[in-house]
Amino acid sequence: MSYSLASPARSDRGRDHGVTLVELMVSAGILTVVMVPFGFLALSSSRAFSSLAQQSQVSSNATAVVDRLVLELSNGRLLDPANPAQSTYIRFDKVVDVVDGAPVYGDPIQIDLVATESSNTDDVDNDGDGIVDEGGVRIWIDRDPVETTPSIGSEDEVFQISALVAKDGLQFTQDGAMILIDLTVETVTNGTNLTFYIGSGALMN
Repeated sequence: MSYSLASPARSDRGRDHGVTLVELMVSAGILTVVMVPFGFLALSSSRAFSSLAQQSQVSSNATAVVDRLVLELSNGRLLDPANPAQSTYIRFDKVVDVVDGAPVYGDPIQIDLVATESSNTDDVDNDGDGIVDEGGVRIWIDRDPVETTPSIGSEDEVFQISALVAKDGLQFTQDGAMILIDLTVETVTNGTNLTFYIGSGALMN
């Protein structure tokens, strides 16, 4: 008598197999579609944060400049202009000593707006930084000999305390014993021009 044993049927169930190239490409495509928007969001957030940080820095610097001008002008004696009205400069002196009850004034001090590019009056962005006719705030002490027409000589002390000042962005206006200070600065962030205005006042003698 003959007989045969049937072999158990083979099953692929539970068999481990590798990832095909097609499956890999599909997975990569899905991952790309999901991750790209997150990448753009992260980039936009980074740019926004950088822009806000720059704006905050420019505003803080402008405030510090105005505070310095108030300190310089306070209790000074106005020399020129006689009655400033939106003047881009101011000249004054301050008491440095008292002799026999009479005040002794020091060397004249001038605060003015100066060009930080080749010209700040031609309506052209000469240095290509996106700001037209920008200037800076300058303080200088007119040491002896004091010229009849104020001009900076080798003996004078000169300090530039700010840049990025907009065209005609530094102005002094007299209001009684008070000198009003108006400072406008400008910066470029992500291709957009931003302007900041800071105002204050100093009491003069």
